[in-house]
Amino acid sequence: MTETSPLPRVLFSSCLLHAVVVGAAYLSMPPLFDQIVRLEGWSLASLQRGWAFIPLGSGLVALASGAFLQRRHDRALISLAGVAVVAGVVLRGAASELTGFIASLFLYGMGCGALLVSITSRVTRVHTGERAGLAQAAFFGAYTVGSAIGLASAEVLAGWLGGWREVSFFWAGACALSLLPALRASMPPAGIATPRAPESHARAGYRKGVARYCSVYAIYIGGYLGLIGLMPYQLRQWGWPPAQADLVMSLTTLGFLGGSFALASVTDHRGRRRETFAVCLVAAGLLVAISLAFSRAGPHPVAWGSLLGIGFFCGALALFFPIVMEDPDTGGDRAPGVIAFATAASYAGGFTVPFVFGSFAAEAPVFVVHVYAGLFALSGIVMSLGGGGRRAEAA
Repeated sequence: MTETSPLPRVLFSSCLLHAVVVGAAYLSMPPLFDQIVRLEGWSLASLQRGWAFIPLGSGLVALASGAFLQRRHDRALISLAGVAVVAGVVLRGAASELTGFIASLFLYGMGCGALLVSITSRVTRVHTGERAGLAQAAFFGAYTVGSAIGLASAEVLAGWLGGWREVSFFWAGACALSLLPALRASMPPAGIATPRAPESHARAGYRKGVARYCSVYAIYIGGYLGLIGLMPYQLRQWGWPPAQADLVMSLTTLGFLGGSFALASVTDHRGRRRETFAVCLVAAGLLVAISLAFSRAGPHPVAWGSLLGIGFFCGALALFFPIVMEDPDTGGDRAPGVIAFATAASYAGGFTVPFVFGSFAAEAPVFVVHVYAGLFALSGIVMSLGGGGRRAEAA
């Protein structure tokens, strides 16, 4: 055997793609919407509707990507997805009409969906057992850092480079460069033992596992994106100074990063990932309700603490894919298919929940926030149902 393990290379290359392609390139545009409206004459409402074509494209491609990975075409999928991503970001900057702009977003979304299924499958299949939680924490942490860079740098890059189109071309180049380590990183053979269910029960167990994990992921992502999208605006409506509202939500995101590493480290050594995930999500739901009670009268220490706690407990998402991998019904060779189904479900939840309940936010914000609190708790309860998810014993 060679002395250099491919595992760090697989994790690094996957984290880089998660940060640059799925995080920074995605979120570099919304801060520039105001500039696009001024320069191009497109309405803000049409841009926001067009932005929904990214998760639409991702969700449509995610299932096919899982089937592709089941046949071990890992590098080919990353290559095809990379072409779609880079082409989509380039065309986004070159679009002269709104229709072309929206079509480029859809193409980028398709590439993103395929790429996300591929790199999630890589990290999940390669880093199991006592590495699994921390690897997932690093993976989701990379996305958090990339998203923050994309948001924070958008206006600066537009000023340096000359406008919003040049920012798209910049991130197209960054996406192309970030693909190179992933294409060079070789996947080691799946030599890490995953418990398997008896063959007679495999099909029924697989179906139940897919249904459970898709439900958990869709409910969680719907609640999280709905809450994160609503609270910065709603805190302002409740009398929070804009700077404090933005700061507390930024710290909530950092709480997510801290929680993912802390919870991953604990469960890597002590196990009981499923129970930890369930308890954390129920706790997050309770904290949403507590923050609602105290934040409506303006900034309050309990509201600050509750919002930070929400971020911390939502970091339990880093445990999700290790649970899938360690479940005898869904782990091993079945994992790419489950990851694809769950990813598609998450895009559906992330689009549907804010779209449906966001329409009530202006008239009944308290009701909507309570709904998001209930969704967090529900995702934890659904995860607690059923077996599997045992921590793999170290060989």
